Amino acid sequence: MKKITIPLSMGVSMALTVAQANAQTDVVKDDNGTSLVTGSSWVGGSVPADTDTAVFNDTYTQTGNLGTGAGLTYYGIRLDGVSVTTDVVVNNTTYNNFVSTKEGGIDMSAAVRDLKIVGYVAAGDQEWSLASGRTLTLGGTRFTGTGDVNITGDGTTVINTNGSGAYSGTMTLSGGLLTLNDLDGGNVVVNDAGTLSGEAQLAGDLTLGSSAGATLFADVSTSAAMGVGNLNLVGTNTVSFSSGSTGSVDVLTYANLATGSVANLQVDAASASMYRNAPVLADTGSAITLTFAAGDHVTWTGANDANWDVNTTSNWDNGAATNFYNLDSVIFDDSASVFEIDLVSEVSVGSMTFNNTTAYTIGGGSIAIGSGITASGDVVIVSNLTLSGDRTFSAASGTTLRLGGVISGAGGMEYNGEGTMNLSGRNTFAGGVTVNSGEVILSGGGWYQNPAQGSGMLTVNEGAVVVNWNAHSFGGRDSTSADMTLNGGSFQLRSSTYVDDVWMTGGKVEDYLSNNADFRTRGGGGTVITVEDSAVQSVISTKYNTVGNSTITVNDPDTDFLLSGQITGNKKITKNGVGTLLLTGNNSAYSGAVEIGSGTLKSGDGGTSGGLGSGAVTNNGTLIYNRSDDVTLNGITGGGVITKLGAGLLEVTGDVKSNGDADYITWNFNEGTVAVSKRDQLHDDGIGDFGTVFSFDGGTLLYRNGWNDVGNQDNIGSYKEFQLNDGGGTMSTESAVNVNIDSVVKGTGALTKTGTGTLTLSKVNTYTGNTTVAEGILSLAGSGSIAASSEIEVKAGASFDVSAMSSTFELQNGQTLGGAGAVIGPIQLASGSVIAPGNSAGTMTFDSAMILGVGSTLDFELSGSDQTTGSGINDLMTGVTDLTLDGTLNVAELVADDFLNAEAGDRWVLLEYSGTLTDNGLDLGTLPTLTAGLDFELDLSGGGEVGLVVIPEPSTFTLFGLGAFALIMRRSKN
Repeated sequence: MKKITIPLSMGVSMALTVAQANAQTDVVKDDNGTSLVTGSSWVGGSVPADTDTAVFNDTYTQTGNLGTGAGLTYYGIRLDGVSVTTDVVVNNTTYNNFVSTKEGGIDMSAAVRDLKIVGYVAAGDQEWSLASGRTLTLGGTRFTGTGDVNITGDGTTVINTNGSGAYSGTMTLSGGLLTLNDLDGGNVVVNDAGTLSGEAQLAGDLTLGSSAGATLFADVSTSAAMGVGNLNLVGTNTVSFSSGSTGSVDVLTYANLATGSVANLQVDAASASMYRNAPVLADTGSAITLTFAAGDHVTWTGANDANWDVNTTSNWDNGAATNFYNLDSVIFDDSASVFEIDLVSEVSVGSMTFNNTTAYTIGGGSIAIGSGITASGDVVIVSNLTLSGDRTFSAASGTTLRLGGVISGAGGMEYNGEGTMNLSGRNTFAGGVTVNSGEVILSGGGWYQNPAQGSGMLTVNEGAVVVNWNAHSFGGRDSTSADMTLNGGSFQLRSSTYVDDVWMTGGKVEDYLSNNADFRTRGGGGTVITVEDSAVQSVISTKYNTVGNSTITVNDPDTDFLLSGQITGNKKITKNGVGTLLLTGNNSAYSGAVEIGSGTLKSGDGGTSGGLGSGAVTNNGTLIYNRSDDVTLNGITGGGVITKLGAGLLEVTGDVKSNGDADYITWNFNEGTVAVSKRDQLHDDGIGDFGTVFSFDGGTLLYRNGWNDVGNQDNIGSYKEFQLNDGGGTMSTESAVNVNIDSVVKGTGALTKTGTGTLTLSKVNTYTGNTTVAEGILSLAGSGSIAASSEIEVKAGASFDVSAMSSTFELQNGQTLGGAGAVIGPIQLASGSVIAPGNSAGTMTFDSAMILGVGSTLDFELSGSDQTTGSGINDLMTGVTDLTLDGTLNVAELVADDFLNAEAGDRWVLLEYSGTLTDNGLDLGTLPTLTAGLDFELDLSGGGEVGLVVIPEPSTFTLFGLGAFALIMRRSKN
C-alpha cells in the first residue's frame, strides 16, 4: 500500500474552510430598547446577520412591541430562559417590514414565553419546535415564503392573514395544535399526533392523518368552516367540537375528496358523551357535516347539590332522575330545592324556561342558547352566553331577566316580554337586539369596553323602551357599531352614550326620569340619523352633544323631525332629505357649522328657543327662522331659501353669499322683521339676472343705519325679484338710510313703508295691493311707477316723494291718493283718479304744482258745525304752488246730519295754493244735506284758496228774473 502524505498547510486550510461554512452564531437581544435594527440593542453591539440565530432569553425584559423598520432575515430564532415570561412581540405593521427565518427555524422547545411576529417569511426549509403551553403566532400583515415547515412539540401555532403575498411551501404538523385563521397557498399535512383547527380557506391540499389518524377540532358555534382544495383522509381521524346547537353544521368543506371517505372520520368519544343523542358525521359531496339532535325536556331539581354539569350529576328530572346532556331543553320552577345554581362547565341548551315565583341565580361556566329564554319570575344569569343564531327572550310583566355574563356569537336577540330584560355584560354578539315590547336595560359595557347590546343593530319597535343605564353602555368610545333603529319605540338615556347611526320611524330619544344625559355623536366617521316617513313624529329630546360630525337625513315630507334637546359641542351638523328638521332647544352653547344640503331646517317653532348656535351656516335647502324673540344670523352661504316666521326680529350681522352664478338666494319675509345694515347681508353682488328673490307675505325688511356707508350700497339691482304676496310686505328704513330698489316689485299684495329713512322705487312696478307710507319717505325716481297700486295712503308725518321722476307723477284711473302726510313734487290727476286727503279729517301737504284733470275727483270729509281750516277738524290740501282745477268735488260729513246745523255764509277752506290758478271748473258732486233754502257754492274769492260756501237758495221767480238759464248753468258748473 502506498502512503499518501498531505502537507500540514493544506490540512489546516481545508479544516478552516469547512468550519467557516458551517458557522452560525447566537446573538442575544439586549435589554436596552425595542429596535431590532440598532446594533446597540443587541449584546455585542451588532445586529444578527442571516447566518445568526436571534436569541431572546432572560436578558431581554422589555414589554413593548419590537420594531423592524425594514425586512430582517435570521438563520433562526430561539426563545429560552427561565424567569422572564412576558411575550416577545414583533409588531411590524407593513408588508415590507418582515422577519424571516432560514434553516434554523424557530426554537421554543425550552421557552417560558410566547412569540408573535406580525409580518413573517419562511425563507428555507425549517423546524418550529414548541414546548407545551407555548404559543407561536405568525402573520397579520404578512405570512409568506417558500420553505417547508415541520412543527413539533406540544405547543400551539397560530397562522393569521397572509397580506398581499402567498405561502408556497408545505406545512407539516407533527405535534401540538395548529390554528389556521388564514393561509394563502401551500399544503398542510397533519400527522397522527397533531390537532388542526381554524376556518381558513386553503387553496392547496390538506392531508389528515398518517396511519392512526389526526384530530380536527371544529367550532360548531359558528356557521363558517375550514375549506380546502384536495382533501386526503388517512387512517381514522377524530373530529372534536365545541358545544353545538340542533341541526347540521359544516366542519370541513372541500373541492375534491382525493383520498379516503367519511369512514376515515370518527366523532370524538369524549365530545359525544356530552350529548343525549350522539352527533353524526356525514359527507355531502362537498362538505363533511356534523348533525346534532335535540335532547329531552328536563326540570331542575337540585336533588344532589347546586351543580349544573354535563352527564355527571342527577340534578334533573324527565320523569325520573337524570343527568343533563347538551341540547336538553331545561325548565326551572318552584319545585326545586336549590335556586342558586353553579354552572361548572360549558353547556348547550335547547331552550331555557323559568316557571318560577322564587328568584333564580345561575353563575359560572357558559351556556350556548338554542331557541331562547322565557321567564315568568325574576332570574339572574351571570354565566356567559353564546348565540350561534337569532334567539328569543321574554320576561313576564313585573319581572326582570338579568343577563350579566358576556354574550357572544353570530346570533342576535329578540325580546318580546312585557317585563324587563337587563343586559349587564360586556357583550360581543353580532346579531343585534330587537325589542318588540316591554323594557330592555343596557347596563353593561362602558368606556373603552364592549357595549351591552353587542356589535349589531339595536331595534326598538312601537311600544317598547330601551334604557342606556350606565355611561356608554350602548356605545363605548371605541365601539364602531353603536347603531339603532327606532320604529316607534323609545331609547331613553339615564346616562350619556355615544351613538353611530340611527334610523327613526316615529321613534323617540329621550331622558330617563329627567337625568339630563347626553346623546353623543361619534367622532371619526361621525353619526348619521335617518328619519323615515311616519304619521308619528320622530323626536330627540335629550341633550345632543356633537363630539363628532353628524348628518340628519329627513325623508318624511309631512311630519317634522323634532330635535328639542339642547345642542352642544363644536362639530358640524348636515341636514339632508326632503323633510324638515325642527330645532327648539336652547342651542347657544353650540359652535359647530350647520349645513342644509336639502329639505328644510326650522330654527324655532314660534317661541324663544331653537337657535343654530354660533357656527357657520351653509344653506342649499330652506332655512326657516320662527322665533318670537330677537335672534342673530351671523352670515350664511348657499343658494337656498331663507324664511322668516314668528313675531321676533332676525338681526343679520354677517354676509349672505350664494354659490355663484348657478345658485341664488330667496328670502321669504312672512312674519316679524329681518334687519340688515348693508346689501351683502341680503345677497352677494354680481350674480346673474333675476337671481335673488325677495318675497313678502306679511313680514318686514328693516334697513338699518349704515346701509349707505359703502359705495353703491343703496342700490338693489334690477336682477333681483321683489314679490308681494297676499299678506303684503313692509320695508322699513332707519333715519339715515336711502334704499333704492331698482327691481320690479310685483304681486297681489300691499306695500307698507315704515321708518324715518327713504325707500326709492325706480322701476315700473306691477304690484296691485295698496301702498301705505306710514313713516319716512317713499320716493319714485326716474321712470318709477306704482300705477297698479289701487290706493296710496300717506300717513301723518310721512312723505310720498315724486320730485325725482323723469316726468310729472300722474295718479292713474282707479287710483286713490289719501292720508295726512306730504306729497313732494308735481302731481297730475288722470280721469278716474281720486285724492282723498286726511284719515277721517286731516291735512295733506304738497310743495309743487297740481293739475286736476277732467274726470278726476277730490273726496273731502268736513264738519258741518265747525269751519276751522284743517287742524284735524276738516280735510285740507295745502302747499300747492300752481293749481289747475277740473273734475269733481265730493264732500262727506264727519258726523251724520251735522250739516243741518250749517248756516248761510259758512265757509270751509279746501285747498291752499301759492301760485297761478287755472280754473277749468271744479264740479260739485255728492254733497251733504243742508236745511231747506240753503245750498253750496264753490268759492275762489279768497285768494290762494279754494273754498266751499253755504248760500241761500234763490226762489224760482228770482231765478227767471235774473236770467234763470244762465245762472243755473253757472251754478251747476261751480
